[in-house]
Amino acid sequence: MMPDQDIPARIKNMATGETLDLPGNFVNIRISNPLKTDRADAAGKGAKVKQAQGFSDFRVDLNLELAGKDALKEINKIQTFYRPEGAELSTPPTYLVITPETAAMGVGELLWMDVSMDRGNYDDTIPVTLPFEEVQASDLAGPGGTGGDGTGGDGGDGAYGDDYTDWLLNSDGSHVGY
Repeated sequence: MMPDQDIPARIKNMATGETLDLPGNFVNIRISNPLKTDRADAAGKGAKVKQAQGFSDFRVDLNLELAGKDALKEINKIQTFYRPEGAELSTPPTYLVITPETAAMGVGELLWMDVSMDRGNYDDTIPVTLPFEEVQASDLAGPGGTGGDGTGGDGGDGAYGDDYTDWLLNSDGSHVGY
């Protein structure tokens, strides 16, 4: 069954500024930012206790379905944006996933970890999963991986509300309301 409402989503390559409006229908988006914990000695305790150590990096998983006669062309378009011909693997670019949900959660620059698809005999849809993991500018070596000030996002407040707002304002209006 296909979803009856699309979630607007755009992926922006921070090294080139190029963008990709994702094709197909969204099944879901999952964003997680779990707490990091570790066991450590505590005064007055005979055993190590679990203590908070900060937050883990964001993880964003986009799941969509491609269908119809152009489904394989659409997956090729996604794959080519993910890994352009001649791309160097040693310095992958960072990306912004521009959606209402990532904007609300304050997700910054991400490494695009994979493009995976499944295809079976049961119907003509192709489920596609696009996992991303947050990256800090200090984690990267080489060009193509920062938003300018190392805070993630567009170099502003650590998020990328301006990119999302610009997209909404320059769209055909179909994304207004998200």
